[in-house]
Amino acid sequence: MNSNFASPINDQMGLSLDLNQHLIKHPAATFFMRAAGESMCAAGILDGDLLIVDRSLRPTKNSIVIAVINGELMVKPLKTITGQDFQVWGVVTYAIHDLCAS
Repeated sequence: MNSNFASPINDQMGLSLDLNQHLIKHPAATFFMRAAGESMCAAGILDGDLLIVDRSLRPTKNSIVIAVINGELMVKPLKTITGQDFQVWGVVTYAIHDLCAS
């Protein structure tokens, strides 16, 4: 066995990774929330996911947003809620889920 094998993991061991720098572009306008339910699975958002939501972003027709619809807070693609009375609270920028959940 060759003990001189260079592993890419060894090259990264000394580096620190700050997820805030990589995932949060506007800290003062960003909040976190947990997804509940299965309605967004097709979009890759699973029940229990941690959502990173940016209130400073202007939603586009393809955005997934946190919206208040009929007094209820929901995670929805913006294109599916047009025409309804709603208020956008922010744009979902990331969904983080546990790959080891049972």
